[in-house]
Amino acid sequence: MGKRHKICTDQVTLTNIIHLQRRSVFLEYQSKQLNIQAMNNDGQDFEIQAMNKAGQEFEIQAMNNDGQDFEIQAMNKAGQDFEIQAMNNDGQDFEIQAMNKAGQDFEIQAMNNAIQDIEIQATNKAGQDFERQAMNKAGQDFEIQDMNNAGQDFEIQAMNNAGQDFEIQAMNKAGQDFEIQAMNKA
Repeated sequence: MGKRHKICTDQVTLTNIIHLQRRSVFLEYQSKQLNIQAMNNDGQDFEIQAMNKAGQEFEIQAMNNDGQDFEIQAMNKAGQDFEIQAMNNDGQDFEIQAMNKAGQDFEIQAMNNAIQDIEIQATNKAGQDFERQAMNKAGQDFEIQDMNNAGQDFEIQAMNNAGQDFEIQAMNKAGQDFEIQAMNKA
């Protein structure tokens, strides 16, 4: 009886050992599974973390790029505005310069025209004065010539008259002398 009990005890012990071994194997398996799950979780967490970090970095990079793009766009716009402003200023400067030049040209032209008008007026006046002077001189020369001619004519006429008077007087005196002589002689 005691021997049989020993066998039963041994069988229980063996069964317990097998059970414990199985449990140990199961626990080891479960531990491995947990380790694998933990490793997977770590991997997933790392991937999620990496993805999140990449997403955050992408967002930050995108925001920075937007900021840089905005700055570049603002700078480009400022550059374009400056170029447009410079071009407009050049255009305005050119218009002002053209207007000023036109004004100066007009003033110079007006001054030149005024000088030409004065010169033409002076030339015309000189020409008119010369013509008047020539006409006056011609008139004076004609009057002097007329007067001289009249004087010469008067002198010639007077001389001719004197000669005729002298001849008539001589003839008359000769006639009277001849009559007186004839009468005295008779």
